[in-house]
Amino acid sequence: MKNIISTLLSIGVVFTLSGCSTHSWWIVADSVTTQPVAGSFSAHTNKIFLTEEALPATVKYESIGQIDAGKVTTCNTEELLILIADGSRKSGADAVIKLKTWRQPCGWSWNAPHGSGEMIRITDTNSLNGLSGYWY
Repeated sequence: MKNIISTLLSIGVVFTLSGCSTHSWWIVADSVTTQPVAGSFSAHTNKIFLTEEALPATVKYESIGQIDAGKVTTCNTEELLILIADGSRKSGADAVIKLKTWRQPCGWSWNAPHGSGEMIRITDTNSLNGLSGYWY
């Protein structure tokens, strides 16, 4: 009996520590979490630039905050990038920089795509020319 109680307590601790964050294996629906900084930006329908790079010092921008996204099914990374772009638009971002993507067990899959990055507002989107990235 003592072993059963100990096992149940251990399972409870694992569930508690795993939480329900965007990158938890415990989520059961696609998830986007944004942590915007103080300030309010209007949502829009423009394309969002996604890049793994940090921007050169010549590009003037304002950081809006962090975005984290996770899918719960095995799918291609493009579906994740669309999810990140949609969440960024809702926060008023023009771009996401320092984008990182990876795969991990989550929800209904052992290989679900996840990603995170920094949402930003740019005063001149032409300054993004020449950078590697994607428009969504």
